[in-house]
Amino acid sequence: MVKLPYNKSAIIISRIASQQLKSQGLEFRLDEDLKRLYRLMTLYFTSNIDFESHSLKTENGDIPYSLKKGILLIGPTGRSKTFCFESIFKTFTRHYNPGARYRIVSSYAIQQAF
Repeated sequence: MVKLPYNKSAIIISRIASQQLKSQGLEFRLDEDLKRLYRLMTLYFTSNIDFESHSLKTENGDIPYSLKKGILLIGPTGRSKTFCFESIFKTFTRHYNPGARYRIVSSYAIQQAF
């Protein structure tokens, strides 16, 4: 695994996203929510311990993030969740963290499992 600092990783991920979208005739733009998502996912996929300093705020208290667990990504349709994983982080991990493995499971598949 090539250990990259966060800043360099963020630049590479931004470049991958721009190239992927440009090939589809689209432009890469991030609002504040997407910036936060990409920052957290960059920390996670580079195994950066700073990921664990974040948490999910809930009514019953904070749930800390962990590099030892998977990710449940929830949000409205059309907010780039699938694109984020299928295009950007898949490409990034293939080159910079080839031992990392993950799979995408749809909410429908989770619902059917229960």
